[in-house]
Amino acid sequence: AEAPPAEAEVGPAAEAEGAPPAEAEGAPPAEAEGAPAEAKGAPPAPDEIAAEKPEPAQEPWLLDLCGADVLLTRARGGKLVDRHARPTRLKAGRGRVGNADDGVWVPHLIAWLAAPWPSAYAVAAARRLGLSLTGSADGSAALRLGALSVSLTDALTASLSDLPTDGGGAATVIVPAGLSTSAEASLVSALAAVGLTPATLLPDAVALLARLRKPLATGALAAVVDTGLFAARATLVVAPAQVRAVRADLGAGLWDADELLLNRAEVAYLRQHALDIESDDTLRDTLARQVGALRRAGARTAWKLSVGGKDLEIPAAQVARWCEPLSERLALTVDAVLVAAGHHAGQLAALVLASEEPLWPGAAQTMAALLGTAPLIVPPTAEVRLAGALPSL
Repeated sequence: AEAPPAEAEVGPAAEAEGAPPAEAEGAPPAEAEGAPAEAKGAPPAPDEIAAEKPEPAQEPWLLDLCGADVLLTRARGGKLVDRHARPTRLKAGRGRVGNADDGVWVPHLIAWLAAPWPSAYAVAAARRLGLSLTGSADGSAALRLGALSVSLTDALTASLSDLPTDGGGAATVIVPAGLSTSAEASLVSALAAVGLTPATLLPDAVALLARLRKPLATGALAAVVDTGLFAARATLVVAPAQVRAVRADLGAGLWDADELLLNRAEVAYLRQHALDIESDDTLRDTLARQVGALRRAGARTAWKLSVGGKDLEIPAAQVARWCEPLSERLALTVDAVLVAAGHHAGQLAALVLASEEPLWPGAAQTMAALLGTAPLIVPPTAEVRLAGALPSL
């Protein structure tokens, strides 16, 4: 069991060791003569009970919507407890939509609401998951789930509907930087429906910057590049918390890296072993699993592959060269967001490189060469975002 807060350990009845007794010897009685007598040992009045035993403050909630999973936790004594993480899987039935284990996986749903409709980003992201996204009658976006067309706002509400909020309460919610006003309103409404109110929205880039060992000076310019499963986002922040601009690249995500590495490994197998992996689905699936596992493990030594009884070893430097086009796209995304805001890389006080899973090899080196600033690399970012949000609670 956790110790009660410090305030609860020090009360009016507490006495320091060695302190003088409450009444000196020979002192007059505590009550003046003639005062109304009270029964010895009588319980205190109700108002005295409330004063002596205050109700503990409700622990604030912390909700992270920026990862592939929805992550809910609580802050207690400066630590995170009661952690709940689950993917968003939506299923339509009987005219309504809700979360279900056999539902359609919709990661990063909040990012689809980031810009006003129509949004090319949202349409392209849906296509990558084999989903259809169109406009609805009220001019907003709608997601097709079976025979039912569901607005993105309703889909977002459904994705949060079964969160174990235990009666709700105040919450700090980590969201993608650059949410539109309408998206923020939709989110606040969805949060209120599950009892998370009042809700404070905290941009993900601001939460990440809060974890820098050396805090940025007020007014300093920082760029945060966060690479998710199917997109990379560059956010420009004026310290400590002013989001200036956001730029996304839907072709520079972790899935893109895995596909690129798979294609390069297929060519290497064809050249070295005359093994045509591309035309054999079983061999291709085997190679794809190995490549993805090596990238997610953050392998920085030679990659050792084995498919169809044939072994292949790829030097780490070669793997980094294969990934250079993606690393360059990250640098160009940073450059684009800087130019859009009237800045250049030489003005950056910090360049932060984050990712949902370990990045491909060579990304930091290529970005440093192109931007002239070495990026600060943070671990896979869900835990870092949560830790960065703690001071706001």
